[in-house]
Amino acid sequence: MQDSLFDFAQHTYEMEIERKDRINASLSFPAGIVALLAGVVALFAEKVPQSLPGFAGAIFVIAAGSLLIAIVIAIYFLLRAYIKWDYYYLSTPLEWREQVHQLEDYYQHNDRENIQELIEVDIKRNLLDQYEESAHKNFENNQEKLSYLNKAKIAITCGLVALLISSVPYYLLTQGEKTHRVHVTNLKEINMTKQQDNSQQSSQSRRSETQHSGEASGQNHHKPADLKPRVLRENDSSLKNRYRDATKSD
Repeated sequence: MQDSLFDFAQHTYEMEIERKDRINASLSFPAGIVALLAGVVALFAEKVPQSLPGFAGAIFVIAAGSLLIAIVIAIYFLLRAYIKWDYYYLSTPLEWREQVHQLEDYYQHNDRENIQELIEVDIKRNLLDQYEESAHKNFENNQEKLSYLNKAKIAITCGLVALLISSVPYYLLTQGEKTHRVHVTNLKEINMTKQQDNSQQSSQSRRSETQHSGEASGQNHHKPADLKPRVLRENDSSLKNRYRDATKSD
């Protein structure tokens, strides 16, 4: 019976230590989800329009606020699951050796027989006590840590639901803002096009007036205007050559 109890206590102690490691490893995934949700909140704060009119704006504010609250709650429970946990472990081999030496001195001082058998019984009893106490304390820690982790998962789930709800009005609001910008841009383009058309029409009207005046002058047999000297740019060699060739031909 004593051996069965010892084996059970040893197995429970080892199982709780392994369970602690699994719980600690499982904390990384929800922490990553919380970081992702925090990034989405930052995106909302950066991209959302300043004015949130209508029913969509109200839904977005409520859902985004719920998302932010869920993130804060999840971070709190994850931190509670991460830090300030006192787990119990067996004494080190050096401590057990010192314990054996002290028991030897004690039994030798009291003139006891079968010292080695007495030391073995005491060490095994002491080891059983450590297994039992450590397994029990570690079990309580794991249960409480797992409770915090489950609460964090619930908060993350609520945050994901709030994210889905807020994404619909966010899409509508951002699309409305883009449409407004496109509309304003199109109005600007239309105005510019009208200005260009007006300028083209004015230039055409000026040319037509010039033609009409030329025709009128031709009809009236007015004296033509004097010729103006040609202006050639000094750095333009092609124009110089053309002028030189024209002069030679003359």
